[in-house]
Amino acid sequence: MEKQNGFNERKIVKQKIELTNASSPLSRTEIDFVLTIISQIKKEDTEFKEYRFSIKELEKKMERKLNSKQLRDMAISLMSKPLLLPLNGKLDSKQWSVIGWFKHFDYDNGNISCSFDSRLKPYLIGINNRFSKGSLTSLLPMRSKYSKELYMLLIYEAYKGFFDVEVELLMNKLKVPKSLLLYKNFKTKVLLQAQKDLDKFSDIIFTFEEIKKGRKVHRLKFNIKRNLNDLSMFIKVIRELYINKPLIKTPNGTVQCSTKGNLYYKEFFDIDIHPKKAKLLWEKLHESRDELLVFEESREELKETIDKLRN
Repeated sequence: MEKQNGFNERKIVKQKIELTNASSPLSRTEIDFVLTIISQIKKEDTEFKEYRFSIKELEKKMERKLNSKQLRDMAISLMSKPLLLPLNGKLDSKQWSVIGWFKHFDYDNGNISCSFDSRLKPYLIGINNRFSKGSLTSLLPMRSKYSKELYMLLIYEAYKGFFDVEVELLMNKLKVPKSLLLYKNFKTKVLLQAQKDLDKFSDIIFTFEEIKKGRKVHRLKFNIKRNLNDLSMFIKVIRELYINKPLIKTPNGTVQCSTKGNLYYKEFFDIDIHPKKAKLLWEKLHESRDELLVFEESREELKETIDKLRN
């Protein structure tokens, strides 16, 4: 197995919808650790690697303090909390598999090594359709672990604009404790907190409608919109999630954003647009954010996927 020492600069978390819909009762720190390791997987990877890093490197990447005892407890906990994975990608699937997150953890004098369970490969390696994609920049600061999981669910449905789910199914997926099975508590601690977290830290926002069956709230309809009203948030989202994707066509060419976060014309890949002109272009892109080519491209991909499923 190939080894990777330290962390690369990647912040993107990409996983198949089956993994997004899986349930596993992880703590906030455990979720952040899993997301951090997933972010290290590169597009060109064909196999999992053994990741080796120091406590200091992990603290910097996760933006929190950790000690050896906390790491040991987290490793033991993660090894004892397998995933219940729906095989057809639906929350109400009758087909499922139980898979562990990690194959092993090793610790030696401040250094850790770990690798994912090989059975997770189809859900994390070489995926190019039916996936959820987020950024550590948005996910790690969220206060609630439920907000992180809900974000990954909703971002998959963002292009459709809504997500309809039974309350009981959502509670089961999030593995909420008994105290949150009472809908009033679930609404306050999970839904309303997630609204705050996503509005403050992520590229999407949502409202929700409560659909009752008798007097009981039976289903929730999430209405999802992009959180791009603020220019700085808009630029951050484009730089992290839409690298080298067509944004807008101009007389000079198709504008895209490079891996370095600079705007350039697709037809002149090696030349960044001058900073002064780029500043005006960012403002123009922001003003036209609902009509960007990359979003139209995503809508077409979604339409094609739906058509295939119907056929």
